[in-house]
Amino acid sequence: MRYIILCLSVLHCLISTMLAPTPANAGEQADARYEQFTAAVRIYAEQFRIITPDVEVSGDEALANVAISNPTVPGAGIHHMRITVRKDFIETATAASVEHIAAREVCAIWLRHFAIAKNPRERALVQLEADGCAFDLVGLDIFVSSVQSIANHGVGYLMFANANEDQIREAVVRSIGASDIELRTSDHATAPIGVLVDALIRYHEEHLGIRYMGDAPKIVWIADPTVTEYAVSGYYTHQTRTIALHPAFRGCDARVLLEHIEDRLHVAPVNECDMREFREVLSHELGHHYVGLVLDQTKRSWLKPLYSEDVWIDPLLLVASKFVNEGIGMYFGMIFPGDVPPPYAFSANPQFMGDSEESFMMTITRYIYDSGWRMVHPILHGRVEAGVKWLIEHELVLTNDSFAPAINYRKRALKALGGVTNLP
Repeated sequence: MRYIILCLSVLHCLISTMLAPTPANAGEQADARYEQFTAAVRIYAEQFRIITPDVEVSGDEALANVAISNPTVPGAGIHHMRITVRKDFIETATAASVEHIAAREVCAIWLRHFAIAKNPRERALVQLEADGCAFDLVGLDIFVSSVQSIANHGVGYLMFANANEDQIREAVVRSIGASDIELRTSDHATAPIGVLVDALIRYHEEHLGIRYMGDAPKIVWIADPTVTEYAVSGYYTHQTRTIALHPAFRGCDARVLLEHIEDRLHVAPVNECDMREFREVLSHELGHHYVGLVLDQTKRSWLKPLYSEDVWIDPLLLVASKFVNEGIGMYFGMIFPGDVPPPYAFSANPQFMGDSEESFMMTITRYIYDSGWRMVHPILHGRVEAGVKWLIEHELVLTNDSFAPAINYRKRALKALGGVTNLP
């Protein structure tokens, strides 16, 4: 047995020696990898609609990473960037790792554009998100096959967004076995969706006059939408600060929405990503995140049980809580150019269609979202921070057979906040 192992070892050494590149071949390989790297940078830059960065090779092995990107002149924007790649990496890298690193550096440049320079937290997120973004661009096979090559150059770790953690970790172990490489995760969302969430938060703060007193929520995908109680586009969980999105939105290009975040958007054709709905759902769920953060700063509130885990809620209180909470979410979701405010009048009694349990649930759900929006809109309009504060501090008490108390509830709120009370 030992003889067989020894023979195999010798054979492996001989083959390795035969296949090892000669100096001439090594130079040709380095040239080929450099051309591949610059070509990949150009392709990904076109995808992100930025001017192709300059590429230079450095013999400085003290660089903290195999490649870094910086402005060509201090203070220059993303259209004047240079990617510096280590010479020893270019000389020995696999084709897959070259592709991955090119994608990562272009991602880092693009992400930097959306990071506020004066905010250290957002600057730090740029590199954390770049590997997750590259993973989305190059795909699982290329990403995993490049891991060991990158690790061999002393990087020692990869950073990526939490949504990719399990998939990457499983694939790395399956493909290359045990490795010295460390997989570090970011607490932020998958780039570029995480950048889109940050942009929406800034939009809310600028246009609604509010401030999010906490970090942005994480983004995950609903694993199996068919197991939910009824169809949802997304939902927010305050305990984990997580927004779960329907997998249908995976087909939406967050980069495109970022460029048109303040534009009038039209309903998309069938089988195409509906950017308008995508923006509305994310903004709606961020409204719940904002309420949750305000509740964290509030000692007592009738809405706290709705945002707590494993807390039993009286059914009537649950309906009243959802009525106000989803109304706030609808308001946040419909604040963009082209969105039309709702009529303020609403029926005190839902009109049920059919007598099945499914029909009942669909009717009451639709009523809660639509009528809740109609009720809270005049309360929040022009004073979101004060309006939300009033709503979470004053309980809506419903009766068993009618939503009529919601009409007087709104009048009380408008009188307290100085608004028009004679609404229909």
